[in-house]
Formats: sequence, structure tokens, C-alpha cells
Amino acid sequence: DGGDLSGENLSKFELISASIKNADFTGANLSSTRLNWAILSESNFNNASLEQANLEKAQCWETQFKDANLRRAVLSWASVENSNFENANLELADLSQANLEGANLENANLEGANLENANLEGANLENANLEGALLSGASFEKAILTNANLSSSEIGLANFNSANLHKAQLNNLILGQEEDNYYTSSVLLTSFRNADLSEVEFTQSTLMCVKFEGANLNKANFSGSELPQSNFKNSNLSKANFTGALLRNASFTGANLEDANFTESDLRDTSINKAVLSNTIMPWGIENEN
Repeated sequence: DGGDLSGENLSKFELISASIKNADFTGANLSSTRLNWAILSESNFNNASLEQANLEKAQCWETQFKDANLRRAVLSWASVENSNFENANLELADLSQANLEGANLENANLEGANLENANLEGANLENANLEGALLSGASFEKAILTNANLSSSEIGLANFNSANLHKAQLNNLILGQEEDNYYTSSVLLTSFRNADLSEVEFTQSTLMCVKFEGANLNKANFSGSELPQSNFKNSNLSKANFTGALLRNASFTGANLEDANFTESDLRDTSINKAVLSNTIMPWGIENEN
């Protein structure tokens, strides 16, 4: 354990199942190095190059990867709880099934990365770039995603309950497809319950059967999106924009729709029972509570 390996060239080394805890790899070259099953916890990989390195099932909890290059690296099934990936490049990396609970990914680049079924509960992804990432089945419960970019990502079955997505970008999301007038059930568990989605951009997204119960969607923009069978029960949609949105069979029961805009939206078979209507712009005109 331990040791100073900073700046060393370890590219393409075979370190499978190695135990190298508390080591210093600052600025080291570990590109294409095999670290499968390795124990690397509490080590320092700041500014290191791990491009295409294989860390599958490695133990890396409380490990430093700040400013590291992990492009196309494999971290599937890895244990990286409470590790620091601030400003790291994880473009096209494989983090499927990885445990990233409590990890710091602030300003990290995860464009096109695979995070399917990964655990990111309580993680910090402020300003992170997740454009085009695979997030199906991942858990972001209580995670921080303020100003994060999730545009064009796949989030079917993902859990964003109680997460903070203030001012995040979620444009061009696709959740399921319509077949013979029935919607695929693969997205029925995608959930943003009690999440902070204020000022989030959801434009031109397909969000079928999504759960938004109790969420804060103040000033959220859903213009041009498809949201059939989605549930907005008891959510805050004040000043939300649904211009041109498809909302068939959606539920707004008990929601706050004050100053919301539904111009040219499709509200067929939609429930607005007990919703707060105040200066709410509906397709047929302005609605106010009696």
C-alpha cells in the first residue's frame, strides 16, 4: 500500500487485482492500464491520464480523480463512493452499475457516458455535462444537478426523486415510443417526485408516463414536448410553459397552475381537479378559480 508514483509512465501495465491503497498517482500515465478488481481506495489520481483504462469492479472509494482524463475508461461495477471527479473528463466512459454514492462530479464531462443502473444518490453533478449519456435505471435520488446538461440523454426508469435540477438542461429527451396507440411500459418508473426542477428546459422532449408528483416546476419550459399520461399531482407549475405540448391523459390534480401557459396544447382527457388556476392561459382562454 501507499507509495509515490506521481508522474510515472504506467501505460498498458497489468495491475489486475493489485492492492495499491493510499498511493500517489498525480500526473501519472495509466492509459490503457488494466486495473480490474484492483484496490485503489484513498489514492490520488489528480491530473492523471486513465484514458481507456480498465477499472471494472475496482475499489476506489474516497479516491481523488480531480482533473483526470478518464475518456473511454471502464468503471463498470466499480465502487467509487465519495470519490472526487471534479473537472474530470469521463466522455464515453462506462460507469454502468457503478456505485457513485456521494461522489463529487462537479463540472465533470460525462458526454455520451454509460451510467445505466449506476447509483449516484447524493452525488454532486453541478454544472456537469451529461449530454447524450445513457442514464436508464440510474438513481439520482437527492443528487445535485443544478445547471447540469442532460439534453438528448436516455433516462428511462431513472430515479430523480428529491434531486435538485434547478436550471438544468433536459431538452430533446426521449422516453419510450407510441405503438398502436399504446405507450411502452419501460418508462413507467421514471420519477422526479419532489425534485426541484425550477427553470428547467424540457423543450421538444418525449416524456411518457413520467412521475412529477410534488415537484417544483416553477418556470419550467415544456414547450413542444409530449407528456401523455404523466403525473403532475400536487406539483408547483407556476409560470410553467406548456405551449404546443401534448398532455393527453395527464394529471394536474391539486397542482399550482398560476400563470402557467397551455397555449395550443393538447389537454384531451386531462385532469385538472382541485388545481390552482389563476391567470392560467388555456387553449380556450384565461382561467381563474371561481
